[in-house]
Amino acid sequence: GIPYVSRGKHKGRFGNKEEYRSLIHEAFSSSVPLLSDDAVIYMRIDGRPFTRETTLEVLKEVFPGKTLVKKRQPFKKPTQTNLFANKTDSEGEVDLILTP
Repeated sequence: GIPYVSRGKHKGRFGNKEEYRSLIHEAFSSSVPLLSDDAVIYMRIDGRPFTRETTLEVLKEVFPGKTLVKKRQPFKKPTQTNLFANKTDSEGEVDLILTP
C-alpha cells in the first residue's frame, strides 16, 4: 500500500498501517540514546483507535521501564486536528505521558 496519502498541503494520512507503525517505532527508538534515564516523554495524539493503539504499543516496546499515563482531552473548541484533518467522531485528543 501507499505509505502516505496526501489530501492537500499539510493534510494527509498514512495509508499503510505497517509502514506507519515502522515509522513511529524508528522515530521513538532513535530518541532513546538521546534521553537521560529520568526523561519524561509527553505527546498528544488524536483519538482515532488505530493511531492511539499503535502509538501505545510502540511506546511500551521502546520505553518498557517507563510508567504510562493516558489523559483524554476531549475537544472543547476546534483544534488543528479537528479543523484540518479529523472529520470523524473520535474521542478528541489523548495526552500520553511516560515517566521514569
